[in-house]
Amino acid sequence: MIKEIKSTKVAINLTVVIRPDAPVSDIRSLDRDTSGILRPLKDHLCHRASLPPAWDYYSLRTRQRIARAEKVFTVQKEIFCARHMIIADWQDQLRDYRQIPLQSSPNRTHFKDLASAEFRLSKRLGCITLRRNDSNSLCGIFIALQDSQTGTWHAHSSLGNEQARANFGMYLLFDRALRYLRDADVWLGGAPGGNNGAGVFNFKRRFANSSAFAHILSLDLAPALLRRLRKKTGIFPYYPDYRNPESEKLHC
Repeated sequence: MIKEIKSTKVAINLTVVIRPDAPVSDIRSLDRDTSGILRPLKDHLCHRASLPPAWDYYSLRTRQRIARAEKVFTVQKEIFCARHMIIADWQDQLRDYRQIPLQSSPNRTHFKDLASAEFRLSKRLGCITLRRNDSNSLCGIFIALQDSQTGTWHAHSSLGNEQARANFGMYLLFDRALRYLRDADVWLGGAPGGNNGAGVFNFKRRFANSSAFAHILSLDLAPALLRRLRKKTGIFPYYPDYRNPESEKLHC
């Protein structure tokens, strides 16, 4: 792919994010065979099917919180629900609370597309819901997408309302989601951007039994031209200047 892009003589730089489940041999090969900069990007948590399950090692506090949530909620695997706009509302609330840039957050159209028959009925879309025992009202959702080649699951969204947060519903939701998907690796992501990213990472870590880094590969395909262009981008080394922190704040 890199050779093809270079041959076009149109692109001036290339930035590639390498998934955390990429084979180590492939990452080392890229580092050896390219002239770019390859560096670790972010630690990603995983629940690996081949390792002892995380629930065997829950702390007493985690077990107590799951037990408390079981008195209020039921978790079940469903087809992605028709009430997708409620889920989009939760995502909007989360984005505002944690000041997540718009380009890093699924929008309402995205959830509407997930609810279309093409995606909703796909076996590669995992939808696990948290509902109240007394009313069956929807209080939380865990969405994961399955890689068609490797069979691994990648967490897409985990969202809940005030009732879920007040009664430790997200503990129960994560626990049951891992049990439903236990036959394959489940990647839970890393520390998200925005406020309290470290807190979210620590929450997810109790449900993981492994981790691996995603990597970022940066290639300058036209170094001389890039040097001239970057003189106009200020102190930030990206071109285009899409990761300027001040610019990202404007899109929160």
